[in-house]
Amino acid sequence: MIKILLAEDQAMVCGALAALLNMEEGLEVVAQVENGKQALAALSEHDIDILVSDIEMPEMTGIELAEIVANKYPEIAEISKLLFLSEGTVRNYLSEAISRLHATNRVDAARIARQKGWL
Repeated sequence: MIKILLAEDQAMVCGALAALLNMEEGLEVVAQVENGKQALAALSEHDIDILVSDIEMPEMTGIELAEIVANKYPEIAEISKLLFLSEGTVRNYLSEAISRLHATNRVDAARIARQKGWL
């Protein structure tokens, strides 16, 4: 049985995903949590094979969680090399990057990032 931990702050999404995964033979969602901090606690309490995490969560994001998991749980971290972002998430991150760089638009943000050696 493959044991799965779901980290998702939207209860309806988490519940639906858990229900779908639990319908599959050989898969079992053993814990559902609302943020990265709770996910770390669940990882220490359960023998988890797969962690499925949202990126934008309160208290600790999925990105922060992935960094800790990569160092503390390397057997789970191997899977975390894959990242899938929705168009809305990409748009949100671009907007935040534009704001933090004090850029006027995406092109200006890319120019600033290149000048700083980030791209």
